[in-house]
Amino acid sequence: MDGTTVDSGGRLEERRVDDAYQLFMLFMCVYALTALVASVAFRLQPETLRIIDYMDWVVCTVFMFDFLRSVRLADDKWHYLRTWGWIDFLSSLPMLDLFRVGRAARLLRIIRVLRALRAARILTLRLGQRRAAAGFYSVLLLAFLLVVLGSIAVLSFERHDVAANIRTADDALWWAVVTMTTVGYGDHFPVTSEGRIVAAGLMIAGVGLFGALSGVAASWFMAPQRAISNQPPANLRTD
Repeated sequence: MDGTTVDSGGRLEERRVDDAYQLFMLFMCVYALTALVASVAFRLQPETLRIIDYMDWVVCTVFMFDFLRSVRLADDKWHYLRTWGWIDFLSSLPMLDLFRVGRAARLLRIIRVLRALRAARILTLRLGQRRAAAGFYSVLLLAFLLVVLGSIAVLSFERHDVAANIRTADDALWWAVVTMTTVGYGDHFPVTSEGRIVAAGLMIAGVGLFGALSGVAASWFMAPQRAISNQPPANLRTD
């Protein structure tokens, strides 16, 4: 195996990892747009809106990282900033009441979703060749969605019960993270039957996610070893 083959293989592997990352960003854009529509179209409880706002900071952090990454990787940085860069930057701003900039920036995420959807089909077809990266980003996405949906669900079931100790967005998010990681501090817990069903689902999903994450980590550690073992020793010659 010559150096050219090794280099081309490395570039192919890097491109597949980038495909998984881009598909992850696509789903994050779709979530951001869905959260925006839900907060505007439905009359949600104030604490539910607080959960969405808290998670919006997480999404904006991811978007800002993606913006900085795109600037670093762009061949023509000024061209990127003039075309898509300013949209990526504004869509990375949270919903700040200061100057109402965040609310306007949220609308630009629609454009960001449409931009990402262009390559969705190609990315999906190519992801089958890089399952470790796809699995890693899938675990991140599922964990994020489970925290959001689990906290909203348990808060909606618990807030009407007199004996409930999960009454605020902070309590619900903390409980969802602790439950999904199966730590179980016990400071907050559901008292209704519906809340306990949500808790059971989170615990089962958490165990599965961490098991999948362990498999992805093992695959990443073993992949270089398999690649090396498939190459012939450099010191072997045939006379």
